[in-house]
Amino acid sequence: MTSLDEYARQSDCSDPGRYTPLLDSLPTDPRELAAVVRNVMVHYVAAGLTFTGERLEEINNRWVERILGTDQGRHAAPLSAPRAETERVAGCCRDFTLLTVAALRHKGVPARSRIGFAGYFHPDFHEDHVVVDYWNGQRWAMLRFWWIAASLPIFNMEPKIWLHILRRS
Repeated sequence: MTSLDEYARQSDCSDPGRYTPLLDSLPTDPRELAAVVRNVMVHYVAAGLTFTGERLEEINNRWVERILGTDQGRHAAPLSAPRAETERVAGCCRDFTLLTVAALRHKGVPARSRIGFAGYFHPDFHEDHVVVDYWNGQRWAMLRFWWIAASLPIFNMEPKIWLHILRRS
């Protein structure tokens, strides 16, 4: 079994490398951190923007150091400095999750990517999806991102409450 200490250490994918100092000033609270990550990244499909060529290729960054390198190539600024949606790094749930996991680990919070299938995006279809699991001091808690509107809150709810909300919509 993997220990919590191992989940608090960077992996090859989550290691920010030369961009490590950018994570120093980020919040430790997962919801506040998620807002910063949404400021750095934009979902390559759900945002409703059209990405082509090199911009579309950003979906293949796959490592935090490359994601941050792309960001810093456009913005020589802290990650919390506002970025226009069109100038954010194009990514998917995997990338939002990976950057969040890297920042939490940098702060000493055990975190991991959780991969599965979500049935709440499209009726009668389960789409692959990646979410953040972080250790809240007592247990693993899930953090989901909403790509469609950055103004929507991040939910971290018990499954039975979440299922109730989904059934109402």
